[in-house]
Amino acid sequence: MYKILVVTSPIYFEMYTKKFKKSSFFDFKIMDKYEVEENFSELFEYHAIIFQIDYPFFPETLERIEKARQIFQGVFIVSDYYEYFNHKSFSSAIKADLYYPLVNGMSQLLAQLKSLVVGKFMLENGKIAYKDIVLDLGERNCFRSHRKILLRNREFELLKFFLENPNVIFSKLQLLEAVWDMNSDVNTNTVQSHICFLRRKIDVGFDEKRLHTVNCVGYKFE
Repeated sequence: MYKILVVTSPIYFEMYTKKFKKSSFFDFKIMDKYEVEENFSELFEYHAIIFQIDYPFFPETLERIEKARQIFQGVFIVSDYYEYFNHKSFSSAIKADLYYPLVNGMSQLLAQLKSLVVGKFMLENGKIAYKDIVLDLGERNCFRSHRKILLRNREFELLKFFLENPNVIFSKLQLLEAVWDMNSDVNTNTVQSHICFLRRKIDVGFDEKRLHTVNCVGYKFE
């Protein structure tokens, strides 16, 4: 299930909640636009962000959206009843994946959101990809630049997690909880070992490295 963050004013919370809670494809959270700057570190947890512009449009709103766009690498959507994003200076500054006029309705927004998220994070026939790495979830095969790479079960699950969350730094404990479903740091050496094995398989022999160690913090896939 893909995680979506909606940034808007409280008066629109119910509108988004009614529509998104019916979806089995998305797990969503709504955040007040005035709180988003205090929670920028949370943005990395999501596959997509919908940032709604309200009337009247204030310059600080554009600043918030620009800042969010700079650090968020997933699907970024700007929604708006008044189509402020049609102004050249606005659209060129944000570089959103979609500028959506809400007069078109929420159902169409959900449909386009799903298409964008699937297009970015998932290929057809149960495959998930990031740059030159492809995982076939059905056959449980891994390919980098069309070269087949043999992975053990836990290595496969670890790589799948990284592919679903690129450019995010995870600690050993976070990986242990997410991939091994354990909430103790007793066995964090197992994470380090699997990272080592996975790095040898997907990075050795390739000029561009994907799996990186962030000193004293954790690991990042990019």
